[in-house]
Amino acid sequence: MKGPRNKDTAMRRLAAQYAVAEAVASSRDPREAAARNLEGICQALDWQVAAYWEMETGTRLLSCTVFWRSPSSSSQDFEAATCRATLPAGIDLPGRVWQMRRPEWVEDVAKDSRFARAKAAAQDGLHGAFAVPVVLGDEVRGVLEFFSNRVEKADAKMLVSLAHAGVSLGLLMERTRVQEALAQSRAWMRLIVDSTAEAVFTMDLQGHCSLVNPSCLRLLRYEREGDLVGRHLHDLIHHTGADGKFHASTDCPIYEALRTGRGSHSDGEVLWRADGSCFPAEYWSLPLVEDGEVVGSVVTFFDITNRRESERKVNEAVTLKSDFVSMVAHELRSPLTAVKMSIDYVSDGSTGTLADEQRRMLDTAKRNIDRLVRLVGDVLDYQKLDIGKLEFRFKPEDLCRLIRETAEGFALMARRKGVDLRLELPDAPCAVSCDADRIVQVVTNLLSNAVKFTDKGEIRVAAVREGAFVRVAVSDQGIGMRAEDIPKLFKTFTQLPSGREAGGSGLGLALAKRIVEEHGGRLWAESTLGRGATFSFTLPGGR
Repeated sequence: MKGPRNKDTAMRRLAAQYAVAEAVASSRDPREAAARNLEGICQALDWQVAAYWEMETGTRLLSCTVFWRSPSSSSQDFEAATCRATLPAGIDLPGRVWQMRRPEWVEDVAKDSRFARAKAAAQDGLHGAFAVPVVLGDEVRGVLEFFSNRVEKADAKMLVSLAHAGVSLGLLMERTRVQEALAQSRAWMRLIVDSTAEAVFTMDLQGHCSLVNPSCLRLLRYEREGDLVGRHLHDLIHHTGADGKFHASTDCPIYEALRTGRGSHSDGEVLWRADGSCFPAEYWSLPLVEDGEVVGSVVTFFDITNRRESERKVNEAVTLKSDFVSMVAHELRSPLTAVKMSIDYVSDGSTGTLADEQRRMLDTAKRNIDRLVRLVGDVLDYQKLDIGKLEFRFKPEDLCRLIRETAEGFALMARRKGVDLRLELPDAPCAVSCDADRIVQVVTNLLSNAVKFTDKGEIRVAAVREGAFVRVAVSDQGIGMRAEDIPKLFKTFTQLPSGREAGGSGLGLALAKRIVEEHGGRLWAESTLGRGATFSFTLPGGR
């Protein structure tokens, strides 16, 4: 049977365990829990002095941060020695517990040569001692140390029982660290939200506002966060469209994130201010998801009044430019046509016989008139492309046939320059769906440039099917160009210096590129200065 002393020891262990549990449960932070552990365990065991040692920040040393002694204890010397000490691993009782990562019991510290504070302990009548590590996983975060005014026999069960105090305190330290980190993170996130230029608000699942930032209050003209938090935002800021029609909250796009978990974006609606005015806004509404469940939404928005005004002015300027260009082009086309007809009338001898010099002058005038007519046509076509009014009549065509017919018009011109124009086209039709007139316009431009800038050698026109596309390449052995100049080719009214008067409007390649892109293809150039150039374009193949 257990004797009275054994029963008393068991009761003290239970009392100490209860003190540990109560200290951890009722404390707000690890240091408060440590202080309550020191007091509670000492009172349960009838011990007189205790200390809590922590790692000093930035060092590998222990220092006492909490010291407790019973009212009946006169341990001022030992308290002073303890609070003065800084202990490395392996030194004194706390240092050994830290190094070994396990509890240790000393029956009489006053006679222990390893105990650095033995003299102060003897002066204050302290003898028995034990210490337990405050641990989290394999890491020691601190040490709890206890002293009795009696010589105490080692109690292994007591050590095992009170080791739980160190584990509990370690867990509390980690929990506190995580809570502080979360609180700091939340505070930091709130600071970011409050500092951002975008207006931000969040909503719970019922559509009530849970957070707003200062930019949101400013744009909506509310004074305090409390004016919006807790209120149904659709009824306040999104109830009616710019046309005056009422929007039901069940159809509100901003609430889409709450209803379906999918984000939404709009720049075609208005939001309403506290004073009853409204403004055009661009907003994004995104779900807030936690553990796979939608718990709310976050909405960011801008006032786009200035953007809308800028867009209106730009559109007005574009329309004005388009109208002006169209007017000028049309006004030029009629007199140019009349001049050309007059030149043709004179050239065919209707007004009398012409001298050779007169005929050469008329031919020169006719070529320039033709160039101006083409320029006017290019300007009108490009202007129509810019505003989306250039019509395309797509139908099945044989691209190879279009190339052959177009090339016939350049064969004589090439031969006169001593240049061989070669076609490398498949015998089978190259079926595409295109506007034949527009593609002829593209091929004409590429062949015209090739003939202009090639003085000898050959010009090759090849077509080949590549997957779902047909690729056409026009290669010459002309003057070529630098690689860095190639992107400039496709800019409007741009011509590269070539050292010759080649004519042209500077619109042809830009227009050709746009036409090909409208067909779903692309046009590009490859060249080396002095070694010719290759212009290629692709068109989606037909069946």
